Amino acid sequence: MLEYLAVVLMAAGAFLLIQGLRERYPEYEFPSSWEVHDRQKEAVIDDNGSEKRSGVRGGGVVLIGPIPIVFGDSKYAVAALILTIFLMLLALAFMVVI
Repeated sequence: MLEYLAVVLMAAGAFLLIQGLRERYPEYEFPSSWEVHDRQKEAVIDDNGSEKRSGVRGGGVVLIGPIPIVFGDSKYAVAALILTIFLMLLALAFMVVI
């Protein structure tokens, strides 16, 4: 029974992938001034009147087989790596149980 479910899910995934690639999207108009939309160059004035620069921080993990590639800010990269290890252990547990 699980084999049939796996085949149906794989077929549905392939169908959705092909449908997504065939779909047409309307043309996107880029804004005339990129400086307005650039978050890293936006200046923020705090209570003391001094100017602070705001920035975007983040991190992530890319798994290529068993090899993790970690990138980003150290705090967020460590959190992403811990989450990745937890999810890998959870996937292994499900494989052993089923």
